[in-house]
Parts: sequence; structure tokens; C-alpha cells
Amino acid sequence: MKNIFLYISIAIYTLAGSAQKPEPKRYNFAHYTEESGLLSYQVNSTLQDDEGFIWIGTNEGLQRFDGIRYKNFGQAQNDSSSILSKAILQVLLDANRNFWILTLDGSVGLFDNKSFTVEMAQVKVKNEVLLASLTMPKKLIAADDGTVFLLLPGEELVTYNKENHEFSADHNFFNPKPEWKIVDFIPQPGTKKLWMCLSEQGFAVYDQNTGQLSHNDNNLGQEIIIEHYKNTTNPNKLFFDSRGRAWHVGMADGLPYIYSYDLQKKEVVLYKYGFLDQVPRHHEIHQFLEQHDGNIWISGINILAKYLEKEKQFEQVHNGYVDDRSIEFIVVTNLNEGREHNIWVATGNNGLFRFNPAEEFFTNIGHPSKLAGKIGTGAPITFIQDLDGSVLVGVWNDHLYRYDHNLKPLPLAIKGFPPNEITTVVNMCRSREDGFIWMAVKNGIYKYDQQKRQVKFYQLPNLKSRIREIEEDKEGNLWLGLQEHGVYKWDTKKGKVNFEKGISHFTAIPEVRVNKIMIDSKGLVWVGTHTKGLYVLDPKTDSVVLHFHDRATNGLKLPDKMVATILDYNDSLTVIGTSTNVLLYNRLRKNLLSLGSNKTISGFIRSMEKDSTGYVWVSSTAGLYRVNLQNRVFIRFNRNNGIRNDFFIMSASYVMPDGRMIYGASESMVAFDPASVKINTSYPVVNITDFKVMNRSLPLDSLLRLKTIELGPNQNSIAIDLSTMSYNTAYGIKYKLEGLDNGWEIADKTHQLMYTYLPPGSYQFKANSINSEGEEGTNPLVLDISVATPFWKTRWFYGLLALLVGFIFFWLDKIRMQRKEAVHKMRSNIAISLHEEVNTALSQINILSEMAKIKAKSDPTKSTEFIDQIHSKSHNMIIALDDMLWSISPDNDSMEKTVERMKEYIDALNNRHNTGIEILVDDRVKSLELDMQYRHNAFLLFKDSILGLVNVCASQCKIHLTLEKSNLLYTMQINSERCDMQKLNNLKYRRDIVKRLNATKATLNLQVLGNHSILELRIPIVH
Repeated sequence: MKNIFLYISIAIYTLAGSAQKPEPKRYNFAHYTEESGLLSYQVNSTLQDDEGFIWIGTNEGLQRFDGIRYKNFGQAQNDSSSILSKAILQVLLDANRNFWILTLDGSVGLFDNKSFTVEMAQVKVKNEVLLASLTMPKKLIAADDGTVFLLLPGEELVTYNKENHEFSADHNFFNPKPEWKIVDFIPQPGTKKLWMCLSEQGFAVYDQNTGQLSHNDNNLGQEIIIEHYKNTTNPNKLFFDSRGRAWHVGMADGLPYIYSYDLQKKEVVLYKYGFLDQVPRHHEIHQFLEQHDGNIWISGINILAKYLEKEKQFEQVHNGYVDDRSIEFIVVTNLNEGREHNIWVATGNNGLFRFNPAEEFFTNIGHPSKLAGKIGTGAPITFIQDLDGSVLVGVWNDHLYRYDHNLKPLPLAIKGFPPNEITTVVNMCRSREDGFIWMAVKNGIYKYDQQKRQVKFYQLPNLKSRIREIEEDKEGNLWLGLQEHGVYKWDTKKGKVNFEKGISHFTAIPEVRVNKIMIDSKGLVWVGTHTKGLYVLDPKTDSVVLHFHDRATNGLKLPDKMVATILDYNDSLTVIGTSTNVLLYNRLRKNLLSLGSNKTISGFIRSMEKDSTGYVWVSSTAGLYRVNLQNRVFIRFNRNNGIRNDFFIMSASYVMPDGRMIYGASESMVAFDPASVKINTSYPVVNITDFKVMNRSLPLDSLLRLKTIELGPNQNSIAIDLSTMSYNTAYGIKYKLEGLDNGWEIADKTHQLMYTYLPPGSYQFKANSINSEGEEGTNPLVLDISVATPFWKTRWFYGLLALLVGFIFFWLDKIRMQRKEAVHKMRSNIAISLHEEVNTALSQINILSEMAKIKAKSDPTKSTEFIDQIHSKSHNMIIALDDMLWSISPDNDSMEKTVERMKEYIDALNNRHNTGIEILVDDRVKSLELDMQYRHNAFLLFKDSILGLVNVCASQCKIHLTLEKSNLLYTMQINSERCDMQKLNNLKYRRDIVKRLNATKATLNLQVLGNHSILELRIPIVH
């Protein structure tokens, strides 16, 4: 019995699959190509990260897209943290929000989308040649628990281990049978089951909770899928949707077929559903995608289709170039849904496409022409709903057509039209007599009986030109607007018996083209003309109540002569559309207000309708506008929003009883439900996608964590790239840099802001999004920026400079005083020394003179000795005074002068004592800058040492005066053969020499080398 039901079910679904398939549907696609910035037409994978960026993997590298700009990433030389291969096969976000990259040559890495570096993982497989092969399929698979797998279809499955940062079969949760060839692998969402599609062996599953491995030969877990598809040999592309259905692709006779089974209801959904009748050429199915709303999509080679739940069929997306909003591809490599519910379609031959099925607001309908036998080229110009809910459409230079409630063509089924003539219905209006519709044709009027589905024709031969407009007023009179000859009125009372007798020319309106006739809620007739403005008529008195025109006064002046359309908004407001202006007339206040002009509206205005929420929809020759009368915001829709022909026709619009609207365009009609048009009502956050200082990008991740962005004085040129991360709707961005900008500015389409020079100071950058109603977001971007003042312009620098100047003056004065004090002290020391020497000499002379006086009579010889000593002492005192006075003389204030003095002294010794003393002076000594006292002491030490040598009979002496480190060095080499060695050794112990050695911290050393001795005098230099 079970098998009987199974066969019946299979038969039913086979018949369903062979039923007539739906026609391909056209969607509105945005196309991204190499010309727009894409690296390659061969796109392999896409994803949207948590910040909203779209990441694109192409054969030429990885890209990040923010809706405006691309940022490219690829292989960098000598950089191990860059992507090692430019061909990106797959990008993937796992459950832990790790960003994975799989390259075409089998490399796998974790990509940091903040620092833009990649950490490559080790991949251990049995056949590394196959892994690296560019033709070998491979893919990453992520489970709900964050586990990541790498599958080489038909070859090997390996699992990622975080601790070892590697993919290896050693980390697999189970051991597949050696003979198994796993062609697909998928973790079942919401469970711990890991499913496999096996070549020639059906399905297998490993349950991590129970540890059971179920397959065709041993279904331990009693899995329904394994049991139901037990005879399936080559399943692939297994997919589980949120409704508990399992989908997969099977091959038969070289063709792919879709199978689906409801695991909850335990029933077949689809069985062997094929696409040969929709795609008669080669096709393959590579991917299933479930949108957030539950819609199922499939893609592959020559296939992109949506599953229709009610019909249980797939509706193919029209594949082929029609216009710049169509899609054309050979293979879809990846489908991915973004957070705005856009579907990103990556193709292997034609770049990247984006569309949003939920925002396909506009239905474009071409009429199947009876004349041409195909889709016609005439313009739909008038619409009205029949009793059964169908819609009647009049097409210019063509017939009247009927469409059902869903705007699908139906037979016209109206009797009374001439069978072999073109009956062009130019305008229709509903009669106040129940069940009748007036239909205007070029030379007369048809009265359509909706119950009987037949028409009666009234010819009007007296009309001077063809009819353009027809409306019935509240009295039942008809008002006819002509192509060139103004307005005619049909009086219901006069024409009740003889229709033609009711027609008369309304002469109050000049003979001009009439563009629009509208009956308002009070029964007044509004007539818009092509060159004479707008007339308001009272049908009861046949008089002109108001006349709006370009020369009028009292609140009736129009900006131009033509009135294209009129809308009775409510009891007090009327909306008037001229050629390029939208105006609002307040009947109570009797004033005219401008809502929009040619700066707001592109093209020429054609028609207007009001929806149930109060928006006014205005068509033009360049698009369709939704107008908010409260804030005067105009939102434009055109071919970029799915309106394939946005060249609309004059007065060709209609509001259906269910609220839907129809507008006539040059070759088609556009239908939509205004209530479903949800646009820009949210407030996206403005994101900074790049921040450049001096044309160099800064790392955003660390930059935005700063409380204040502090820039140096030379970093005063910045560029800020902004994005709302919105891809299907262009939000506006307003910004202001407080401290520089006087007011708020609106960013251009690039959303790139340039500040070429920021003076030093503190700034606060603010940016916010603007929705379609002109309302601002609730979460503005705020960024504090500080540009440092150059140190030479800061207050502290000026203060420091003043202090420095003061300090310099103080220091110079101090130096001057120190020098003055040093000179004073030096002179004092010299004076004291001179005083001591003179005092000592004079005391000794005094004593010697007294002794000589005493001995003069008693011992003349002794007295003579004392007198000789007095002579010697007085001579030495004179020499000391001369040396002292020479030293303190400004003319001798240099070491060079001191050296010359030394040489003079040596010459004097040589002459006086007949000695051979020579001196050699290093040039560096002459350039020394030493103070007066030091030079004086050094000179006296030199004199005492030389004189001491002479006194011990050192008649031959060579002196070398040089610098050694920080010492002034006298090296005296003497011939000590005839010297008194005892006196020579005692030379350094003489009281006067020791005193000078201590005063200058000098040392005196004697070395005796046979007949020669070396006396070394080392004086530390004090500047």
C-alpha cells in the first residue's frame, strides 16, 4: 500500500512538472562591471559582512564594495600576511564571524577585515596536486556551531582545527567508508547532523549527538531522506529550507532534475522537476538559496529561477539583454542575500548583478496588439475597471483591450465595435447612470453597457477636431476636450432623444488644445489647455468662475501657459501641473503655492493621481515622482527602479478601486501598488569607509576607537569617505565640520569630503543620513578632530621664548658678572700673591740690610755677602713684578703670547748661563683659550722648573710643549752627566715649586736614564 501511494504521488508530481511552465520573469537588475570598478567579469563568490560591506571574490583578487567605492586586495610581494593568490574562489563568514578565504589553488586563510591581513591555514590532504589544481572543485562549508569543513568533491573531506590552525582528516568527526565518494556535504541547520551526497550510493549522515553513521546499507538513525531516496544513485546539492523541506538535484539522461521532500509532513513536494522546456540548451543546477521571507531560488549554468509555492513550479528569470536593467549570463557562480534583502548574483562571465525581488514595485505590461499579432508599440492612453474587476485599456492607434485583475490579457468580449476597423478609444469615464461607461473615439462617443457587454455608437460630425478628453459632470452632462478647438458640451436634457442635438460649442473657452478635464467634488469643471492656462467652469450657469494663466493677478498667475493635468486633492486643495511646475491652489485662502519646478522635476509633466495615504504621484516624460505635499519632497522613480519605459503619456493614468495605479507610457503601461512602495523610511547609520591624512589612509579600526583624532601641525589635509551601506536606495548624507563649515552641507554622489587645509584648532565632524522624506537619522556620526598648532605659534612657545630671551639676557649678564668677578678674583689673587712675594722679599731685604749694617764694621766680608743677597732678592722681586704685570696686561691675553714669553725667557737663560735649551711647541697649545691666572701659573711653573734645571748644571735641555688629553704637558729632556743628581732629585720638593704644583693640581715626575734624565710636568687644563 505504501508503495502504491508513493507511485501515485510520483505520477502526480511528474504530471505537474510536465505542465505548462510559467513565462520567464523580468526583474530590475543593477549591473557591476569592470567599467564600474569590478576587478574581473569572472566573479566567484560574494558576502556581506556585519558592517555592511560587500566582499567580492574574483579571479583577479578580493574586493570590498561600499555601494560607491571599491577597495582591492591581492597578493603583495614579500608580505606573508597578504593574500597569497589573486584568484579568490570563495569567501565565507562562519558562525563565529570569522572571515574565510579559499583561493583557486586550494589555499585557505583567515582574513582580518579590519587590518586587511590574512593568516593562512595549513591544509593536509591525501593528494596535494589535486588540491592545487585550478580545475578541481573545492568549497568551504560552515556549521551552526562554528565548525568549518573543506570539501574536495569526490575526493576528500577535511575539518578545521583551531588549535593547530589546520584542515585535516584527523579532525573529522567520523570516518567515511573508503569506497565513498562525497560529492556534496552539508550540516543540517538546527541539528548536529552532517549530511553527505555520495556518488552512486545515495545519501549518508553522521549524527554527532548519537555518534551513528547512517547510509543506504545500514540506516541506523532511520533517516527519512535515506529511506525515501534509497534508490537514488547520484544526489547532489542537498539543501534544507526553514520549512523542513529537503531539496536536492539528481541527474537522469544527462539532465538535472530537482527533488524535494517535506520532512515534517512526510510527503513529496517535487519529483524529477526539469527545466528542458524553459531552458532548451545545456543547463546545470549548482545552488539553492532561501531568502529571509522563505522564497527559494536556484542558480547554475543558464539557470536562475524562483520557486512558486502555490503553483509548485520554478519561474525562470529572463536571461538575455533587453535593456541596461536586465541580466545576461552563462553561469551563475554564487547567490547571496544581503541585509537589505538584495540578492547578489555572481556570474562567471558577466560580472556581478544585484536585485531585490521584494522591491519590484513596478509591473511593466506590454499589450499584445491585434494588429501586429505580437507585443504592440502603441501607447496605452486610457484605463477603466469593468464590473467583473477586469481593466479596459485604450491604446493609441490600436484597439481597446481587456486585462484581468492581475493585468493578464483577456479577450475583449464586447459587442458593437466595427469588426474590420481600428477603434481607438482615446478616453473613458464612468457614467453616473449605473452600469455604463462613456468611451470617446476620434469622431464620436461609444456608450458601453457593462451588463450586456455591448456598445452603442454616437457619431458627432460637427466636431472641428478629434476628441482628447471626456468627463461627465454631476448633472449628467458630458464635457469634451478637443485636439485643437477647445471644449464642447453635451447637454443630457437636450440630447436625451437625439444625442447629436445635445452637442454645442462652449465658446467661453478659446479654440485651443485641451489637455485635461476634471470634475471636482463640488461639481465644478476644470479645463487645462495647452496655451491658455486653466479654466474653472460652473456647469449650472455655463460661466467661467476662475481663469489661471501666466498674466493673471489675485493669486491666479501661472508660471507658464500650458496646464497638463489637474487633481482634485480634497475639498479645499487642487493640485495643478503645468509643463514643468507643480502648484497647489487653496480654494479657501484663494492663493497659489509652488510645490516643485524644473529644478525638482525632470522632463515635462504628464499626469497626476492621489493615493490612499495622501501622496501625489506625478508622471513626466522622464520618470514618475512621489510628492509629499507637507514637506514638498519629490522622490523620483525611473528605469533604474524598474520602470522600463519612463516616457509617460499626457493624462494617461488611473487609480483602481483596490488602490493600485496604472500609468501609460509610450509603448507600455506601468502598474503598481503605492502602499507597497516602501522607500527610505529607515535611518541608516553613516559609516566612515576611509580616512586619509595627507593622502594616506589611516587604519579605521584603531582610529575610530580614539576619543579624539589628534593630527600634527603638518597633517592638516584630510579626506573622509562616507557610506550608508545602502545598495538599493541612494540615501542622502548631510555633514558639517564645526569650527570650519558655517552650515550643513549635502554630500555629492561620491560621498567623499575633502578638506585641503585645516587651520590649527579643535573640530567636531558630524554626518547624518537623510531619508526620502528629508528626515534625518537618529544616530548621527560624531568625530572629534584636533589639529595641533605648530610649536612656534603656541602661547607656551611665545611665553617660553620670552623666558628664553630673559634668561639669555640674565645669563649674559651673569657671564659678564662672573667674568668680571673672575677677573676681579684673579687680580685679587695675583695682587695677594704679588703682595706676599713683595712682602716676603722686602722683609728678607730688610733683615739682610740690618745684618749687613751690623757686620759692616766688624765683618766687612760678611756684610758684602748680605748685600749680594739683597741684590738677588730685589732682582727676583723685580722679575716677579714684571711677570705679574705682563700676565694681567690685556695685550697678552692669549696662550700664543705666553708661549712667546716662554721662548724669550729661554733665550735670556741661554745668554746669561751659556746653556743650550731648546723648546718645541705644539700648534694646538697656541690655540688654547685659558684664563689669565692659569697661564700665569703655568708660566711660573715652567720658569721654576727650567731655572731649577739650570741651577743643577743641566746645560743642555730639549723641551716639548704639547697637549695630552686634557693636560698641558711639558717634557724636558736633559743631559744629566754633569748634574748634581741630589739637587736634581730634590727639585720637585722645593717649597716654591710644590706650592705652585698644588695650586694648579699639577704633577712633576723625574726619570733618570743613564746620562739623560726626563723631567715631565703635567698641568691639568682648566678653561
